[in-house]
Amino acid sequence: MLRAVLEPRGVTVADEHALQILTRHQMQLNRDDIEPFLEVPFATVLSDITIPRREIDQIYLKSLFHVLLEPAGIGLEVLELTRGPGDEVGRIRWEPEGGLRCEGAWVRLLFRP
Repeated sequence: MLRAVLEPRGVTVADEHALQILTRHQMQLNRDDIEPFLEVPFATVLSDITIPRREIDQIYLKSLFHVLLEPAGIGLEVLELTRGPGDEVGRIRWEPEGGLRCEGAWVRLLFRP
């Protein structure tokens, strides 16, 4: 499905491979932050990085944020609609750190289990 969306826009399999490499590198740089949350060995996760055609978990999402959005100064916010009691919406926010910041530039995703 992702290829069906990207290829007409000029994104190739080579681009997809480059994104995998960047994501893998980002995860290696942040191994200490990621490893405690894994249910499988870290090496297995690194060898299995693919462009998902399904939901991705927070580890992959954060790595993609660091690779794609943060260098452009764009933040990422995930709104979580849970089935628990109350009417509060959970939020996970990653703000760009360092140099470039695009004021008010955010990608907002909705997660609904």
